[in-house]
Amino acid sequence: MFAALVAIREIASCCRVLQVYHPQYSSSHSTDSETSKLEAMRKGFDNLRKEKALTDVVFIAHEATDDDLHPEDSQPLVAHRAFLAALSEYFSDSFCGGFAESRVASPEDPVQLNVSDHSRQCVQLVLDYIYTGIRSTDSASLDLLLETMQLSGYWRINDLFEDMQKEIVTRRLITPLTLDASELSVYWTAFFNPHLSRNIVRDAAEVSHAENLVHTCTEYEERNSAFIQKVRQSTVVDPGNL
Repeated sequence: MFAALVAIREIASCCRVLQVYHPQYSSSHSTDSETSKLEAMRKGFDNLRKEKALTDVVFIAHEATDDDLHPEDSQPLVAHRAFLAALSEYFSDSFCGGFAESRVASPEDPVQLNVSDHSRQCVQLVLDYIYTGIRSTDSASLDLLLETMQLSGYWRINDLFEDMQKEIVTRRLITPLTLDASELSVYWTAFFNPHLSRNIVRDAAEVSHAENLVHTCTEYEERNSAFIQKVRQSTVVDPGNL
């Protein structure tokens, strides 16, 4: 075979057939992976959000008292409907379903979404996760974790919804006093947190259809029944002092 190729080349040379050289393409530019492209697009939208550029929806959350406000808390919670709709079936239904939220809007005249049942901190946390994929809840209170779980479940941000359940379990925040609405835990929670229904793990999990967390609560109760009873009997709370 090699000899045949040599013979063909010699014949071509005798007939003055010219060989054509095809250079290889070279460039210092590297082609990004699909993941890198998606991350770049996500970062781009987040930068637009921070600059309040091309935003067309604003979330009206429950505001803290003036004493608790930080300067950044006075900034509106704005976002892009197209970006949210691409990442969440809930927002897709809301913004593309012919409802009032699908009207023509702009940064000057945004659609307003009332989420006053949730704290500003919670809404900000979920929006930040949608735009960045990063959650900053490592030191968050149980109340905030449960609230974030509820909102992310309602908005169908499934990864965050699961992450909140996992964090509650791995940080061992299920205790005899936070497990459910026993008489003792009701008094105890009312003392520490006015958002009573949110700070009871099993109740919040059931309302949010957080099946994994509900299962964990049941397992915790079954495996620690004696411990739960002992803690509740030994922890005396006088309702008159609350």
